Amino acid sequence: MDNVWLSIIVAAYNVEKYIGEALLSVLDQIDKRVEVIVINDGSRDNTLGEIESIYASHPLGQQLHIISQPNSGVSEARNAGLKVIKGRYVAFLDGDDHLLPHYYEKLLEILNRGDCEPDIIEFNAIRFSHLKNGNHQAASLFKTNVCGNYYCNSDEDVVSKIFSHAYWFPWARIYKSELFEDVQFPPGKSYEDMMLIPQLYLRATCITGIDEALVGYRVNPEGITKNPSSKDLTDIESVIDYYLEMSARENNSFNKKMMMLVACQGALFYKSISNDMKGYFRPISDISRIVKKVNRHKKNIDVDVPFNTRMLFLSPALSNLYSYIKKFT
Repeated sequence: MDNVWLSIIVAAYNVEKYIGEALLSVLDQIDKRVEVIVINDGSRDNTLGEIESIYASHPLGQQLHIISQPNSGVSEARNAGLKVIKGRYVAFLDGDDHLLPHYYEKLLEILNRGDCEPDIIEFNAIRFSHLKNGNHQAASLFKTNVCGNYYCNSDEDVVSKIFSHAYWFPWARIYKSELFEDVQFPPGKSYEDMMLIPQLYLRATCITGIDEALVGYRVNPEGITKNPSSKDLTDIESVIDYYLEMSARENNSFNKKMMMLVACQGALFYKSISNDMKGYFRPISDISRIVKKVNRHKKNIDVDVPFNTRMLFLSPALSNLYSYIKKFT
Protein backbone atom coordinates (compact mmCIF):
# COMPACT_ATOMS: atom_id res chain seq x y z
CA MET A 1 0.00 0.00 0.00
CA ASP A 2 2.60 2.52 -1.14
CA ASN A 3 0.02 4.98 -2.50
CA VAL A 4 -1.93 5.36 0.75
CA TRP A 5 -3.44 8.83 1.14
CA LEU A 6 -5.60 8.26 4.26
CA SER A 7 -4.80 6.45 7.50
CA ILE A 8 -7.79 5.75 9.77
CA ILE A 9 -6.86 5.03 13.40
CA VAL A 10 -9.47 2.99 15.29
CA ALA A 11 -9.03 2.83 19.07
CA ALA A 12 -10.77 -0.22 20.55
CA TYR A 13 -11.21 -1.23 24.18
CA ASN A 14 -13.83 -3.79 25.29
CA VAL A 15 -16.10 -3.08 22.32
CA GLU A 16 -16.78 -6.63 21.11
CA LYS A 17 -20.44 -5.70 20.47
CA TYR A 18 -19.56 -2.75 18.23
CA ILE A 19 -16.11 -3.14 16.68
CA GLY A 20 -17.36 -5.31 13.82
CA GLU A 21 -19.90 -2.69 12.84
CA ALA A 22 -17.24 0.03 13.08
CA LEU A 23 -14.73 -1.78 10.87
CA LEU A 24 -17.32 -2.83 8.29
CA SER A 25 -18.49 0.78 8.04
CA VAL A 26 -14.93 1.62 6.97
CA LEU A 27 -14.03 -1.37 4.78
CA ASP A 28 -17.32 -1.38 2.88
CA GLN A 29 -16.64 2.06 1.36
CA ILE A 30 -12.88 2.58 1.04
CA ASP A 31 -10.46 1.57 -1.71
CA LYS A 32 -6.90 0.31 -1.56
CA ARG A 33 -5.51 3.80 -0.98
CA VAL A 34 -6.67 3.72 2.65
CA GLU A 35 -5.04 1.91 5.57
CA VAL A 36 -6.98 1.12 8.75
CA ILE A 37 -4.86 0.94 11.89
CA VAL A 38 -6.76 -0.84 14.68
CA ILE A 39 -5.36 -0.49 18.19
CA ASN A 40 -6.64 -3.18 20.55
CA ASP A 41 -5.95 -1.38 23.84
CA GLY A 42 -5.75 -4.38 26.17
CA SER A 43 -9.37 -5.44 25.74
CA ARG A 44 -10.54 -8.10 28.20
CA ASP A 45 -13.48 -9.26 26.08
CA ASN A 46 -13.51 -10.68 22.53
CA THR A 47 -12.70 -7.39 20.79
CA LEU A 48 -9.50 -8.82 19.28
CA GLY A 49 -11.32 -11.93 18.07
CA GLU A 50 -13.91 -9.78 16.27
CA ILE A 51 -11.14 -7.72 14.64
CA GLU A 52 -9.29 -10.83 13.48
CA SER A 53 -12.50 -12.35 12.11
CA ILE A 54 -13.06 -9.33 9.86
CA TYR A 55 -9.39 -9.34 8.85
CA ALA A 56 -9.81 -12.94 7.67
CA SER A 57 -13.23 -12.67 6.02
CA HIS A 58 -13.56 -9.23 4.39
CA PRO A 59 -12.21 -8.70 0.83
CA LEU A 60 -10.29 -5.66 2.08
CA GLY A 61 -9.51 -7.19 5.47
CA GLN A 62 -5.78 -7.18 4.83
CA GLN A 63 -5.86 -3.38 4.83
CA LEU A 64 -6.31 -3.68 8.59
CA HIS A 65 -3.07 -3.15 10.49
CA ILE A 66 -3.76 -4.65 13.93
CA ILE A 67 -1.76 -3.53 16.95
CA SER A 68 -2.37 -5.02 20.39
CA GLN A 69 -0.97 -3.31 23.47
CA PRO A 70 -1.52 -3.42 27.25
CA ASN A 71 -4.40 -1.20 28.31
CA SER A 72 -3.01 2.34 28.28
CA GLY A 73 -6.01 4.55 27.50
CA VAL A 74 -7.36 6.14 24.35
CA SER A 75 -4.58 8.74 24.09
CA GLU A 76 -1.84 6.13 24.03
CA ALA A 77 -3.87 4.02 21.60
CA ARG A 78 -4.14 6.92 19.16
CA ASN A 79 -0.48 7.80 19.66
CA ALA A 80 0.50 4.22 18.83
CA GLY A 81 -1.39 4.59 15.56
CA LEU A 82 0.21 7.95 14.78
CA LYS A 83 3.66 6.35 15.02
CA VAL A 84 2.99 4.02 12.08
CA ILE A 85 0.71 5.95 9.70
CA LYS A 86 1.62 6.14 6.01
CA GLY A 87 -1.13 8.41 4.70
CA ARG A 88 -0.72 12.13 4.11
CA TYR A 89 -4.06 12.49 5.94
CA VAL A 90 -5.15 10.86 9.17
CA ALA A 91 -8.60 10.27 10.67
CA PHE A 92 -9.77 8.83 13.99
CA LEU A 93 -12.68 6.55 14.86
CA ASP A 94 -13.69 5.15 18.23
CA GLY A 95 -14.41 1.43 18.30
CA ASP A 96 -18.08 1.89 19.24
CA ASP A 97 -18.80 4.52 16.54
CA HIS A 98 -18.96 4.13 12.77
CA LEU A 99 -18.56 5.97 9.49
CA LEU A 100 -21.70 6.88 7.57
CA PRO A 101 -21.88 5.40 4.04
CA HIS A 102 -20.88 8.57 2.13
CA TYR A 103 -17.90 9.50 4.34
CA TYR A 104 -15.22 8.45 1.86
CA GLU A 105 -17.06 9.73 -1.20
CA LYS A 106 -17.48 13.20 0.32
CA LEU A 107 -13.82 13.46 1.33
CA LEU A 108 -12.68 12.49 -2.17
CA GLU A 109 -15.07 15.03 -3.64
CA ILE A 110 -13.34 17.80 -1.67
CA LEU A 111 -9.80 16.61 -2.35
CA ASN A 112 -10.41 16.03 -6.06
CA ARG A 113 -11.22 19.72 -6.57
CA GLY A 114 -7.48 20.14 -6.91
CA ASP A 115 -7.19 23.91 -6.38
CA CYS A 116 -6.40 23.53 -2.68
CA GLU A 117 -5.31 20.76 -0.33
CA PRO A 118 -6.92 21.46 3.06
CA ASP A 119 -4.97 20.92 6.26
CA ILE A 120 -8.21 20.02 8.06
CA ILE A 121 -11.62 18.93 6.74
CA GLU A 122 -14.36 19.05 9.37
CA PHE A 123 -17.92 17.72 9.25
CA ASN A 124 -20.97 16.85 11.35
CA ALA A 125 -22.15 13.65 13.02
CA ILE A 126 -25.30 11.75 13.90
CA ARG A 127 -25.67 11.23 17.64
CA PHE A 128 -27.51 7.97 18.42
CA SER A 129 -28.11 5.44 21.20
CA HIS A 130 -28.06 2.16 19.26
CA LEU A 131 -28.81 0.58 15.91
CA LYS A 132 -31.96 -1.40 15.14
CA ASN A 133 -32.22 -3.13 11.76
CA GLY A 134 -29.44 -0.86 10.55
CA ASN A 135 -31.25 2.32 11.58
CA HIS A 136 -30.04 4.84 14.16
CA GLN A 137 -32.27 4.96 17.23
CA ALA A 138 -32.81 8.12 19.32
CA ALA A 139 -30.86 9.89 16.58
CA SER A 140 -30.19 13.60 16.21
CA LEU A 141 -27.88 15.77 14.15
CA PHE A 142 -24.72 16.74 16.02
CA LYS A 143 -23.38 19.91 14.38
CA THR A 144 -19.71 19.54 15.23
CA ASN A 145 -18.98 21.71 12.17
CA VAL A 146 -20.45 25.05 13.25
CA CYS A 147 -19.46 27.04 10.13
CA GLY A 148 -21.36 25.12 7.44
CA ASN A 149 -19.98 24.56 3.94
CA TYR A 150 -16.75 26.44 3.31
CA TYR A 151 -13.64 25.73 1.30
CA CYS A 152 -9.98 26.36 2.06
CA ASN A 153 -10.57 29.14 4.52
CA SER A 154 -8.38 30.35 7.36
CA ASP A 155 -10.36 33.51 8.08
CA GLU A 156 -10.09 34.59 11.71
CA ASP A 157 -13.89 34.78 12.07
CA VAL A 158 -14.22 31.12 11.02
CA VAL A 159 -11.47 29.97 13.37
CA SER A 160 -12.89 32.05 16.24
CA LYS A 161 -16.31 30.47 15.79
CA ILE A 162 -14.77 26.97 15.85
CA PHE A 163 -12.89 27.79 19.06
CA SER A 164 -15.97 29.35 20.69
CA HIS A 165 -18.03 26.17 20.28
CA ALA A 166 -15.18 23.90 21.43
CA TYR A 167 -16.26 20.68 19.67
CA TRP A 168 -12.80 19.11 19.79
CA PHE A 169 -13.78 15.50 19.04
CA PRO A 170 -10.87 13.95 17.08
CA TRP A 171 -13.26 11.95 14.87
CA ALA A 172 -15.13 15.07 13.67
CA ARG A 173 -12.51 15.93 11.05
CA ILE A 174 -9.55 14.59 9.10
CA TYR A 175 -6.08 16.13 9.32
CA LYS A 176 -2.90 16.48 7.33
CA SER A 177 -0.57 14.02 9.03
CA GLU A 178 2.20 16.62 9.16
CA LEU A 179 0.16 18.63 11.68
CA PHE A 180 1.04 15.97 14.27
CA GLU A 181 4.79 16.46 13.96
CA ASP A 182 6.23 16.81 17.50
CA VAL A 183 2.78 16.73 19.21
CA GLN A 184 0.64 13.87 20.49
CA PHE A 185 -2.41 13.14 22.63
CA PRO A 186 -1.50 13.59 26.33
CA PRO A 187 -1.22 10.13 27.94
CA GLY A 188 -3.47 9.25 30.85
CA LYS A 189 -5.64 12.36 30.62
CA SER A 190 -9.35 12.89 30.13
CA TYR A 191 -10.23 15.75 27.75
CA GLU A 192 -7.15 14.84 25.74
CA ASP A 193 -8.87 16.17 22.62
CA MET A 194 -9.17 19.66 24.12
CA MET A 195 -5.46 19.62 24.93
CA LEU A 196 -4.37 18.75 21.37
CA ILE A 197 -6.90 19.57 18.64
CA PRO A 198 -6.88 23.39 19.08
CA GLN A 199 -3.11 23.34 18.50
CA LEU A 200 -3.66 21.60 15.15
CA TYR A 201 -6.09 24.32 14.06
CA LEU A 202 -3.55 27.00 14.91
CA ARG A 203 -0.97 25.17 12.78
CA ALA A 204 -3.36 24.88 9.83
CA THR A 205 -3.39 27.41 6.99
CA CYS A 206 -6.30 25.95 5.01
CA ILE A 207 -9.50 24.56 6.58
CA THR A 208 -12.56 23.14 4.82
CA GLY A 209 -16.02 22.37 6.19
CA ILE A 210 -18.65 19.89 4.97
CA ASP A 211 -22.13 20.64 6.30
CA GLU A 212 -23.17 16.99 6.37
CA ALA A 213 -23.04 14.21 8.94
CA LEU A 214 -20.28 11.73 8.07
CA VAL A 215 -19.87 9.88 11.40
CA GLY A 216 -22.27 8.02 13.69
CA TYR A 217 -21.44 8.93 17.30
CA ARG A 218 -22.80 6.48 19.86
CA VAL A 219 -23.88 8.09 23.13
CA ASN A 220 -22.37 5.98 25.90
CA PRO A 221 -24.27 6.18 29.22
CA GLU A 222 -21.17 4.85 30.99
CA GLY A 223 -18.86 7.51 29.52
CA ILE A 224 -16.98 10.11 31.55
CA THR A 225 -19.30 12.89 30.46
CA LYS A 226 -22.15 11.01 32.17
CA ASN A 227 -20.17 9.85 35.20
CA PRO A 228 -17.50 12.48 35.95
CA SER A 229 -14.96 12.03 38.72
CA SER A 230 -12.51 14.19 40.64
CA LYS A 231 -9.84 13.12 38.13
CA ASP A 232 -11.88 14.81 35.40
CA LEU A 233 -11.72 18.07 37.34
CA THR A 234 -7.96 17.68 37.73
CA ASP A 235 -7.54 16.90 34.04
CA ILE A 236 -9.66 19.81 32.79
CA GLU A 237 -7.75 22.15 35.10
CA SER A 238 -4.51 20.89 33.55
CA VAL A 239 -5.93 21.85 30.12
CA ILE A 240 -6.73 25.32 31.46
CA ASP A 241 -3.23 25.71 32.94
CA TYR A 242 -1.63 24.50 29.72
CA TYR A 243 -3.41 27.06 27.54
CA LEU A 244 -2.86 29.89 30.01
CA GLU A 245 0.85 29.15 29.82
CA MET A 246 0.75 28.81 26.02
CA SER A 247 -1.11 32.12 25.70
CA ALA A 248 1.41 33.90 27.93
CA ARG A 249 4.29 32.72 25.71
CA GLU A 250 2.59 33.32 22.35
CA ASN A 251 3.64 36.35 20.28
CA ASN A 252 1.00 36.13 17.56
CA SER A 253 -1.95 38.21 18.82
CA PHE A 254 -4.67 36.08 17.21
CA ASN A 255 -3.19 32.80 18.41
CA LYS A 256 -2.83 34.31 21.88
CA LYS A 257 -6.56 35.13 21.89
CA MET A 258 -7.52 31.65 20.70
CA MET A 259 -5.39 29.99 23.38
CA MET A 260 -7.02 32.18 26.00
CA LEU A 261 -10.43 31.26 24.56
CA VAL A 262 -9.63 27.55 25.07
CA ALA A 263 -8.74 28.31 28.70
CA CYS A 264 -12.01 30.25 29.16
CA GLN A 265 -14.06 27.43 27.63
CA GLY A 266 -12.13 25.03 29.84
CA ALA A 267 -13.38 26.98 32.85
CA LEU A 268 -16.94 26.49 31.58
CA PHE A 269 -16.28 22.73 31.30
CA TYR A 270 -14.91 22.77 34.85
CA LYS A 271 -18.12 24.41 36.06
CA SER A 272 -20.29 21.89 34.19
CA ILE A 273 -18.37 18.90 35.60
CA SER A 274 -18.52 20.37 39.11
CA ASN A 275 -22.28 20.85 38.80
CA ASP A 276 -22.74 17.25 37.66
CA MET A 277 -20.68 15.95 40.58
CA LYS A 278 -21.62 18.27 43.43
CA GLY A 279 -24.75 20.19 42.48
CA TYR A 280 -25.10 23.91 41.91
CA PHE A 281 -24.18 25.46 45.25
CA ARG A 282 -21.46 23.38 46.94
CA PRO A 283 -18.83 23.84 44.19
CA ILE A 284 -19.11 27.63 43.83
CA SER A 285 -15.87 28.31 45.74
CA ASP A 286 -13.89 25.85 43.57
CA ILE A 287 -15.38 27.29 40.40
CA SER A 288 -14.57 30.81 41.61
CA ARG A 289 -10.95 29.78 42.13
CA ILE A 290 -10.69 28.65 38.50
CA VAL A 291 -12.36 31.83 37.24
CA LYS A 292 -9.96 34.01 39.24
CA LYS A 293 -6.99 32.08 37.87
CA VAL A 294 -8.09 32.60 34.27
CA ASN A 295 -9.05 36.24 34.88
CA ARG A 296 -5.54 37.05 36.10
CA HIS A 297 -4.19 36.07 32.69
CA LYS A 298 -7.11 37.26 30.59
CA LYS A 299 -7.44 40.86 31.83
CA ASN A 300 -5.07 42.27 29.18
CA ILE A 301 -6.33 40.12 26.30
CA ASP A 302 -9.41 41.20 24.36
CA VAL A 303 -11.06 37.82 23.82
CA ASP A 304 -14.71 37.48 22.82
CA VAL A 305 -16.41 34.62 24.70
CA PRO A 306 -19.93 33.14 24.28
CA PHE A 307 -22.81 34.16 26.55
CA ASN A 308 -22.58 31.26 29.02
CA THR A 309 -18.84 31.78 29.45
CA ARG A 310 -19.31 35.54 29.83
CA MET A 311 -21.86 34.96 32.58
CA LEU A 312 -19.47 32.57 34.35
CA PHE A 313 -16.74 35.21 34.43
CA LEU A 314 -19.20 37.87 35.55
CA SER A 315 -20.36 35.79 38.53
CA PRO A 316 -19.87 32.05 39.15
CA ALA A 317 -22.76 32.09 41.64
CA LEU A 318 -25.10 33.76 39.13
CA SER A 319 -23.94 31.37 36.42
CA ASN A 320 -24.73 28.36 38.62
CA LEU A 321 -28.14 29.78 39.51
CA TYR A 322 -28.88 30.31 35.82
CA SER A 323 -27.87 26.70 35.05
CA TYR A 324 -30.01 25.41 37.91
CA ILE A 325 -33.09 27.31 36.69
CA LYS A 326 -32.55 26.12 33.11
CA LYS A 327 -32.88 22.52 34.32
CA PHE A 328 -36.57 23.14 34.96
CA THR A 329 -37.43 25.22 31.90
